[in-house]
Amino acid sequence: MIGIYAIFRKSDDKCMYVGESKNIERRLYMHFQGHTHINVNETEHYGKTIEEHNNDNKQYRLDREAYWINVLKPKFNDVRNRHKSEESIKKLIKNHVGFSGKHHSEETRKKIGKNHPNQSGKNNPMYGKSPWNKNKKLNKETGKYE
Repeated sequence: MIGIYAIFRKSDDKCMYVGESKNIERRLYMHFQGHTHINVNETEHYGKTIEEHNNDNKQYRLDREAYWINVLKPKFNDVRNRHKSEESIKKLIKNHVGFSGKHHSEETRKKIGKNHPNQSGKNNPMYGKSPWNKNKKLNKETGKYE
């Protein structure tokens, strides 16, 4: 289900967090399993769909999420840059120069490149291996790991 959801504290029905998702059920499950930055437990909290949407328009969902954050005033939401227009986000990305506010010089970029060789494709040490099947190679004919 696409839309907006909220997580509430059971003891007083206080809204703790508002979020948006293309799959609300999965996202709530992730919160309750501790796989997100907002970890809650089913003993003290519950999740609820606030709005269900028929289309997958990310900007619309972000705008509606911002609306519900303003209405419900959840404890854990931080919306500093999430609800800016696409044009504002592009400017932020274009002007982003890193945490220090400095750009690397051409010389420094070359040094970094020498110390970090291209490891894509066959140069990657994990090429032909699966992280779930350590040290096993993929037999391309059978599609199985050996």
